[in-house]
Amino acid sequence: MRWVDRLRTARRKRAEARSEKDAARKAKEEERQQEEAVKRAKDHEMQVDHLHLLDKASGIGVLHLVLHMETWIQISQMANGQQGWSYPLPRENITALEDEGMVDVALPGIRLAGLMDGAWIAQKGGRYRVWSSLARRVYWDLAPVVSAVEGGAGGPLPTVYLDDRTPSDEKENEDE
Repeated sequence: MRWVDRLRTARRKRAEARSEKDAARKAKEEERQQEEAVKRAKDHEMQVDHLHLLDKASGIGVLHLVLHMETWIQISQMANGQQGWSYPLPRENITALEDEGMVDVALPGIRLAGLMDGAWIAQKGGRYRVWSSLARRVYWDLAPVVSAVEGGAGGPLPTVYLDDRTPSDEKENEDE
C-alpha cells in the first residue's frame, strides 16, 4: 500500500470516528432535552396540584394542627419569611395542651393556605436547611388532608399531628 493510500485510509477512519462521536453527542443531548421536558411537565403538574390545594385550603373554615410550641414558632417564622406575613396568629387560636409543650393551633383556611404556600416555597430551598426539612414535613402532612376535602357541607376535618411519637412512646411517658 502506498503512503497516499494509507493517508486517505487514516483520514477516512478519523472522519468516521468523528461522526460517531458527533452522533453519540447529539443522541445524548436529545436525551437530556427530553428529560428536561419531562421534568418541566412534572413541575408544571405539581404546580397546578399545589394551586388546587391552595384553593381548597383557603375555603376551609378551620383545621387543627397539633405540634410542639417550638415547632409552631419555627413554622410561623418560616411561613412569615416566605410569604411576608407581618401579623402573628391571634393567641386565642393557640391552645396549650397538657402534653410536654404541645399546642393545638386552629388555622383558619386563609392562614392554612398561606402556611402551605410558604412551606411549598421553603421546601425547594428555604433560607435555612432546617426550614426546608420542616417545610417538606408540614406540606406533605397537610396536603392529603386538604386534598380529601370535598366542597359543600362537609364534616369536621381530622386533626393533623406533627409529632412522630408512637402510641407506645406516649404510654411509656404516662407510666413515668
